[in-house]
Amino acid sequence: MKRILLGVVLVLCVGWGIFVGRRDRLFPPIAASSISRIMVPSATPALPSYSPSSPLSPSALTSSQRWKKFLKEYGAELKPEFSRFGQLLSIRGEMGIGKPGAPDFRPEESQKVIARAEEVLLSARSLLGIQSELPLKNVAVKGSPFAAQVFFSESYQGLPIRPGGNIKVDLGTQGEVLGVDSDYVSKVILVNRILLSSEDALLRVQSIFKNDSASLLRPSAAEQIIWVKGLEGRYAYSFLAKGYQVIMDAETGKVLSSWDRKQY
Repeated sequence: MKRILLGVVLVLCVGWGIFVGRRDRLFPPIAASSISRIMVPSATPALPSYSPSSPLSPSALTSSQRWKKFLKEYGAELKPEFSRFGQLLSIRGEMGIGKPGAPDFRPEESQKVIARAEEVLLSARSLLGIQSELPLKNVAVKGSPFAAQVFFSESYQGLPIRPGGNIKVDLGTQGEVLGVDSDYVSKVILVNRILLSSEDALLRVQSIFKNDSASLLRPSAAEQIIWVKGLEGRYAYSFLAKGYQVIMDAETGKVLSSWDRKQY
């Protein structure tokens, strides 16, 4: 019996040795360095750090964050209207509710009114989509002891944008924001050239109205403008003839728009 048991043990030991030898040939051991390469992923680029104590740059702020910042500066009661593209179209406030301007603000003093309106536009610049290549010029002011309005007109390459391109700022007696209205054009792509002189354009306007009562009055001198539809801008001439406003393409002479101003 003992001999049988010893024989079984011997057979098992020999079999185990054969198995281990074949296993090492079929599945060689993995080096520790290889394990480290498999288990440890390659280093990923570090994310930029952000310190809560350092303010975000305007470009890094979202529209919502910009608007909250504006409210903090001018009054939490202000109500905005945005376009479907996120561009600010208008702001509505109330007399005596928003945050006031400088202590010496007077709505009847043009320089102080303009300075306050420019301050408002600077704060809302990114919300309104104002671009450095499309500056606001030709400032006009209407003031009284009770309120003031400031009108800004947009230009491109020194030429006024039409139609649109206007921003109006309404201010209360203390410089609080009563309203902002904007149809500012934030991007213009010019698609034509200036081939017609203003004199040639004038002759074409006269020929258009030769059988109309408007021809009784010589058309006004041409105003050179940028006529914008969507993002497309065209060099154009604007004429006023006997109450008719005529917009003519400065390259082709085609009438881009016309209307009877007596009806507006």
